[in-house]
Amino acid sequence: RASSRSSCSYFDLSLAARQRGGAPRHRPPMGSLGARWCGCFPCRLCRSSSPVRRRSGGGASAASAPLLGSGAAERGEAPRRLSSPPQKPPPSSAVVAEASGSRWFGLRGACCRRARRGGAGAPAAVLLKQPRQLADTPWVAPADPLEAEWAAVRRTVKPEEFAKLRELRSLVQAKGLDAHGACTGPGTAPLANKAGTLLRFLRARGGKPEAALAQLCEALDWRRDYQIDRKLKEWRSEWASNGSARVRILRKYGYIGLLGKCREGLPVYVQRECQADIGGIVREAGEEALLLYMLSIIEDQLEQADKRMLNTGSCINSFVEIHDIGNYGLVPSYLPRGFQSVPFYKANAPIFDKVYPERVRVCFLVRCPAAFNIIWKLVTPLIPEHTKHKIRLKGYDAKSWLQEMEALLPPDSIPAWLRCDDTYVIEQATPFGGIVPRGLFEEFKSEI
Repeated sequence: RASSRSSCSYFDLSLAARQRGGAPRHRPPMGSLGARWCGCFPCRLCRSSSPVRRRSGGGASAASAPLLGSGAAERGEAPRRLSSPPQKPPPSSAVVAEASGSRWFGLRGACCRRARRGGAGAPAAVLLKQPRQLADTPWVAPADPLEAEWAAVRRTVKPEEFAKLRELRSLVQAKGLDAHGACTGPGTAPLANKAGTLLRFLRARGGKPEAALAQLCEALDWRRDYQIDRKLKEWRSEWASNGSARVRILRKYGYIGLLGKCREGLPVYVQRECQADIGGIVREAGEEALLLYMLSIIEDQLEQADKRMLNTGSCINSFVEIHDIGNYGLVPSYLPRGFQSVPFYKANAPIFDKVYPERVRVCFLVRCPAAFNIIWKLVTPLIPEHTKHKIRLKGYDAKSWLQEMEALLPPDSIPAWLRCDDTYVIEQATPFGGIVPRGLFEEFKSEI
């Protein structure tokens, strides 16, 4: 009886069954499962409004006062009649509608005792994690961009997370990272004082400021040693002028393209690895050229996210990515090309993970064939754990991803080849990629 007072047990199941005029459907063991609410029947205190499923005829009136026979007889006690139910207010409709399902039987519902964990009459927000709403006051950006960024982040995140962010900022100041070479050199940005940057590192380490500080130090050291800001400036100039052989190779056989913008106004890129010859690009143009090409896209995305944050007062610095994995037969050697791409990603995955953490919001992998499973097993260890739950593996049919994709992207950002499965439409998809011929670098170099 003591267990039935703190949590539902077979006592409540037997009562509910007698009110329906039948025997209980099962008897759970009197261990940890029997001493907890199992979600099969309404409990003794909230059966009048419990959201669990019932059969017709359930729920007798209080006047019937059924006997408590099963549990009392086993304990050697005389049967007694149940008094009228305690006068407790029923759970709110929000709790009934939004509470999570039973852990054991998968039924949707919320017991009164589960709701009480968040306090009496607790709203569903205490049971389900809800995004923080922006302040009602209109956004007026401060004149200082760094101050405006901190104000925008404060409006966006929860107070608990912002407190952790301020703690990380204090650790950064104590470490002296404001004077780091990656933050003070020519053409650099004060990354150690940017709220959006610190927030990404904090979330990448599960809200632990000390761990985030360690990763930030490693990222700043890499940026300083690699001289990424100087190299990206030179690369953008080289790309705009189309004045090198490696740029021409990437322009002709590139596999990354801009689709449009998401509903938040941030750029969305598609990577068509299915058509790409990454091994050939690295062989002819060089690994650094492909790396700079990809890093320039990431830096441009983050720059546009910062501009949007200052204009709207809302911090969103993660992006939607789409990867086309389909084996259409338009470019030969699907599996060999996939295997040849692994060394590049294996060598540069730490850069994407440690220097640019938490930049992916949702990642679609569409039209994955059966042969892709072999490559996926090789690539999966390179993906950070906190990124794996953001990946959506989809089949060949467009209907398997279209509804979810339309919730994130406006119609004009989803091309026709992602909306239908017509072979002719897919053949016209861009960028096309293709096999990179051997000796192409020397050929393009001679034409300059």
